[in-house]
Amino acid sequence: SCGINFFLAPVVDLVTGSNPWLRDRTFSVDSDLVSRAASAFIRGVQSQGVAATAKHFPGHPHVPADPHDSATVKVTASLDELKPNLKCFDAAIAAGVRAIMTGPIPIDAIDPTEPSSTSSKVVAMLRGAHRFRGLIVSDDLDLPGTLRGRTVPEAAVASLKAGVDLLLLAGGPQVDEVAGSIIASVHAGKLERDVVARAASAVRLLAADTARSSQAV
Repeated sequence: SCGINFFLAPVVDLVTGSNPWLRDRTFSVDSDLVSRAASAFIRGVQSQGVAATAKHFPGHPHVPADPHDSATVKVTASLDELKPNLKCFDAAIAAGVRAIMTGPIPIDAIDPTEPSSTSSKVVAMLRGAHRFRGLIVSDDLDLPGTLRGRTVPEAAVASLKAGVDLLLLAGGPQVDEVAGSIIASVHAGKLERDVVARAASAVRLLAADTARSSQAV
């Protein structure tokens, strides 16, 4: 009734090591429990016309420093060590989650150079092996762990190029700056117009679907 139609939740990461970034924000270290709890949350809120967002793909079992503070932190877990995390995302997808948020830092086993929110390899994995067809949302693009020396507009363009649909930004003047940079990148041929159109279409489709769902409820 307040017009809220989008939750940036639930967190489905399994933290099995140190992780000051996700401390006290996760359900459990048991993948079965996390899968059940996240799926129940997703089905519950989405039945009321609110889209849920499972985050932070592909999982962050051990992150020694907070991406808010460190520009060099990354996930060094192997693909085998990520499997319990990936199982939880598969459960969220099976539950019909409308959106998935990518993580803010590089995952060595998938893409050691690009943070997940600007990584075409991570997006391809989510779309391909995990068959997710919903909205892909970046994590905060202004985190040092994501920027890694880039400006926020540069990170935004990189995120769209990677295949992300919706950019997560703090409010203020940088929103107009990012929008201007996206337009300039399209005009300069550095960003395909179809990429931006596809992302915008995906966001509008979800907005329209949630509006219909809330009216039905």
